[in-house]
Amino acid sequence: MAVPWAEWLGERMVVLGFEGNSDLARATGVPDSVISRWRTSGTRPSIGQLRRLQSALQMSLVELLVAAGHLTADEARITSFTAPERVSRGTRDAISQDRELDADLRHLLEVQYDAMLAIARARTPTPTPAHGDQGSVSGSA
Repeated sequence: MAVPWAEWLGERMVVLGFEGNSDLARATGVPDSVISRWRTSGTRPSIGQLRRLQSALQMSLVELLVAAGHLTADEARITSFTAPERVSRGTRDAISQDRELDADLRHLLEVQYDAMLAIARARTPTPTPAHGDQGSVSGSA
């Protein structure tokens, strides 16, 4: 079972030497009252707020998404990805049209999806013509 956000954040703050909510607030620009609410009521930060925490907590956005419970660790692990263009267009459209996603998460998914497509395309070998296929024409007419 994942560690609750409030507990995880408190432990991370101790590890990094933040003595209180106000220290983290100064380092991130997130209001002290918001950090206090995360730590006492267990509310989760938005993706925009997680972006503001990245540097101070020395974590990637994906790691913070997992810590805050927006993604599971399994969802965050992408070991390989390939998609033909016809599938990728449909998936990109599905992300952009999903009204259950807030704007920050939609943007994050679109950016990550585009990056995965670029990686998949870069890994796909470009076919090279065989030596006999380089424009030779047989001789009789």
